[in-house]
Amino acid sequence: MVVEKDLPWLGQLLYDECEKVRSGGLTVDWSPLEAHEFLGRIWKRKDYHIEVIRHSNQITAVCGVTLIRPVLPPHPLTCVEWLWWGVASKDTAQVLIPCKAWGKAQGAEYFQYALAQPQKNTRKFIEHYQWVRL
Repeated sequence: MVVEKDLPWLGQLLYDECEKVRSGGLTVDWSPLEAHEFLGRIWKRKDYHIEVIRHSNQITAVCGVTLIRPVLPPHPLTCVEWLWWGVASKDTAQVLIPCKAWGKAQGAEYFQYALAQPQKNTRKFIEHYQWVRL
């Protein structure tokens, strides 16, 4: 469970992970403060969920998701990952499980998450989206 004191650390992690995905790709004008403000706005909203795994009171994996309806018909309710990080592969994989369960409990039909791809073009960044039927 995420508590308010986790937000500064998670905000910096969100910023760092987004910067890492875009490294060698697009330059996006935003700051760690904006990442912190985003988390401050959404962490208690009912259409967002953040799951963490802790070891020795340290966060070792995190997954943040939200509910959306895609632009294209038939607009199925989808649980979309917007932050996924972990120290160890096992925890990184495990943290998705409760997020999928949360999405399904909210009525989502699909779960979408991104896998970062190596960045070779300085004019774009690439993420590979995976869709799972819940």
